[in-house]
Amino acid sequence: MELVQGMRSRQELPLVNRTLVALEAKTLEIDSTISSRASLLVEAHFHGHPLMLADALIAATALQYGLPLLTGNHKHYRNLPGLEVQRFRIKEA
Repeated sequence: MELVQGMRSRQELPLVNRTLVALEAKTLEIDSTISSRASLLVEAHFHGHPLMLADALIAATALQYGLPLLTGNHKHYRNLPGLEVQRFRIKEA
């Protein structure tokens, strides 16, 4: 959902989907532990560089599972210690 919102045009959707398949990306569930962790992240970053709820949930999920966060918006996550951020690039056909 977050990747779709960040697309520049509807024509990018097939490219995004192919890239996710190529990367063997999986969808992970948000549970109460992740939700609580996201709340703490929002509270910790309320001043200065506020963290939006969707970004907090994404970051908390990556932290909880010990996975790198793949994003096209790396600036949203630059102030989160312990979070490995990798830039998402669309793979052209």
